[in-house]
Amino acid sequence: GVFYSSSTQSNSVANAANLVKLDSTALANGISIAPALSPTGVAGSAIIFANAGTYNINATLGFYIPNTQSAYVWLAKNGNVLTYTTRQVSYPAGTGNMYMAVPMDYQVSVNAGDSIKFFWSSSSTGVQIQAAAASGSPSKPGVSSAMLNVSQIMYTQQGPQGPPGSAGPYIAGN
Repeated sequence: GVFYSSSTQSNSVANAANLVKLDSTALANGISIAPALSPTGVAGSAIIFANAGTYNINATLGFYIPNTQSAYVWLAKNGNVLTYTTRQVSYPAGTGNMYMAVPMDYQVSVNAGDSIKFFWSSSSTGVQIQAAAASGSPSKPGVSSAMLNVSQIMYTQQGPQGPPGSAGPYIAGN
């Protein structure tokens, strides 16, 4: 599946865990964005898996970070934080305000119906995951604040099985 957000996401409270929200689906294929009335509680706050398996999740977040600030990104599966999934994004002092698309890769094993959420945080309320509208000359499409590309890399589901074949004759003494 391919999912993205066309909205800028702000860090309105310093050091708070912010959900990365997704508002658009480019390709689904057994994976979907959580609806408003899902167990995740917030529309667009999680992706839901229809099939069990191991998946690669490539996430790219477009961070706008004011001078010398940092941001952190991590994952949760079914509401439980996944250990050692945090990524830190920092800019050195003196570089001024920066925008950077930050790619991250994760591999997760899920059961059918499991959800994955992305969280982010910063000590600065000036940090954003920033989107940009389409622009002209030359014409360019918009820039997403967050994009997830999700691919199943190992299958655990088993397809339909046919009826068993007939057994050969039984020969006593062999």
